[in-house]
Amino acid sequence: SNNRGNLIEILKWCAKTDPLAKAVLEESAANATYISHHIQNELLSIMANQIRDNIAEKLNGNVYVLLADEATDVSHNKQLSICLRAVDDQYKIKEYFMGFVRLCRFDAATLAKEINTTSTLKKWANTRWDSRFTSIDSIKSNYSAVVEALQDLVHDGGNRAVDARGLLVVLKDSMFIIAMFILHRLFGPIKILSDQLKGIFFFPRKRLDYTLIFNTKGICTDLGSAHNLIITICEQLNLIRDEDSFKELFQQAIIFGNKNGIDMNESVRMRRQKTIPARFKHCVVTTTVGHRNYNNTEENFRVTMYFPTIDSILVELNERFSRHNLQIANSITSLSPINEKFLDIETLQPLIDHLSLEKNIIKNEIAVIKPMIKDTKLSTVFDVLNELKTMKQAFPSTVDLIKGAITFPVSSVTCERSFSRMKLIKTYARNTMGDERLSDLGVLAIEKEFKIDFEKVVDAFAKAHKNSRIMLI
Repeated sequence: SNNRGNLIEILKWCAKTDPLAKAVLEESAANATYISHHIQNELLSIMANQIRDNIAEKLNGNVYVLLADEATDVSHNKQLSICLRAVDDQYKIKEYFMGFVRLCRFDAATLAKEINTTSTLKKWANTRWDSRFTSIDSIKSNYSAVVEALQDLVHDGGNRAVDARGLLVVLKDSMFIIAMFILHRLFGPIKILSDQLKGIFFFPRKRLDYTLIFNTKGICTDLGSAHNLIITICEQLNLIRDEDSFKELFQQAIIFGNKNGIDMNESVRMRRQKTIPARFKHCVVTTTVGHRNYNNTEENFRVTMYFPTIDSILVELNERFSRHNLQIANSITSLSPINEKFLDIETLQPLIDHLSLEKNIIKNEIAVIKPMIKDTKLSTVFDVLNELKTMKQAFPSTVDLIKGAITFPVSSVTCERSFSRMKLIKTYARNTMGDERLSDLGVLAIEKEFKIDFEKVVDAFAKAHKNSRIMLI
């Protein structure tokens, strides 16, 4: 190809009207053109670090939260996205992207090491459970159409007929129908929780007895607003973990299967004959490990699929939203004027301790704040902050407490958005891009609100290359 890359092609275009660009491109020595990929990467690094320094200056003196999430790039490398969330000096929530870090290993020690290093201030989605509900819901709603389409592929023959025939066998299996109904039932509430934590605007279903706090600005939802929702989801999952709930679900699956011509009473096809190893022939074996039970009774599905799935979801929710985290969330909700324990010092204690603030000072400030805002029409934590920000000197600890509270996120949606940009930067046509170049380009592409001072870029480059043989444009 005659195309030598975007940079050189742009320089060739500039050389038609700019004598300096023409001199650099055509008259410079071969080893002093400064257009190699090493020089490009160095310049990108200087510009990206300038943005990172500007972010560090903005966050100086403010509490910030580090957000991290991982995804796989086009080269099948694990990339960890690092973002920061804070309330700036104008009392607005800001989230900044700091860069990507490649993970050679995906374990707790590696993650902690890379996060600590980076956070120094100078088919369906694999990580999105709500997308799994959407996929299951689509299959359930369009089941007959999917089966018909696969049957057409089998009838047409060809390479795809083999895969289509295999999928048809699975789709018409009673175990698949039961599993689809179980996951559809359980992932429904999880999707609602996931949407709220990611700050997506949506309308809640009428059968749920709670009200959601909407966030349409693409900023991570704060932990306090999700506190009641998390508890409600866990309670709902515990309520449907009984025989009656599964019996109702099982009957719905039977009706669905019969409607689509599937014999739900047919025994599941045995994958292979189960045998006991010869070395145990003189032993009494009461149970085995590694042999699946293909009994398709209602009790078997309830005990081996329904209950374990609910238990697994509850364990994951309880681990992520631990008692300590929920205590902090409860403290955050008490900063809302509509909460019955608004500015209750004992309820605020976990958050005060977490932010290392002085309880007695905040207690004295709250004693003055409560009667002062008693007659005002405040409804959110942000309203309280806006009311007090003009009196920062009078109530410094309380203002810091509120700023710290609204800094807490419950999701890494900003990191998720950075992955969308990563896919645009590192493509199949540019899959040999280095990790540092990807990280720097990501910062430049995402943090566009920061203006690059090119004079400082030139100075930094010149300082690093004191023996420069030509001027840098």
